[in-house]
Amino acid sequence: MGRIPVLALVLAAGCAREPLEDPSIQRAPPSLIPGEGASLYVLEGPAGWLQEDLKLVDPDPVPSLGTPALATALRYALSHRQIRFIGHADFQPTSGWPTEATLFNPDAEGHGPGSGGSQVGFKVALTAWFADPKSVKVEWKAEQLTISRPAPGAASRTDAERIDSGAATIPYGKSIVMSRAKEGGREYTLLLRMASLRDP
Repeated sequence: MGRIPVLALVLAAGCAREPLEDPSIQRAPPSLIPGEGASLYVLEGPAGWLQEDLKLVDPDPVPSLGTPALATALRYALSHRQIRFIGHADFQPTSGWPTEATLFNPDAEGHGPGSGGSQVGFKVALTAWFADPKSVKVEWKAEQLTISRPAPGAASRTDAERIDSGAATIPYGKSIVMSRAKEGGREYTLLLRMASLRDP
């Protein structure tokens, strides 16, 4: 009878994944976290790394990161150990006007053209409005794009798969967290940060 709990404990320990290594990057470059506009970040790592391993995600009103938590996530990603930094794009949304940001980075480690000659990218379409002096209302939709590279002379083909969509009012400086499952128990993590809006 005493062996069953020990066996269960050994099995549970065997299922636990190894902890994330401490990042070698001590400080995220300030240029990666601008004080105005919006930013899209794409990172790649073990499934649940941001929520379960680092416990950085604030679930209310939507899964999101404050600026210090974003800086921590970027330190892990820029260190290129278990987490990889795929890329980022800055853009300037105008209140009430639809905006799109698309990010392809085929040169990033672990993100090159896949088997079958395809390239992966990410697109976020959003509309944002002034809510109050400290907050912004955002409606968004995120998609993973796969561009097939057929034989020379043939037209390329783009497939879009939904990652996430929603609407929320969030404080300026918050980053909305979205995840896309990947093979091998890993995931892409998309972070959409809103720092400011332009007047229409």
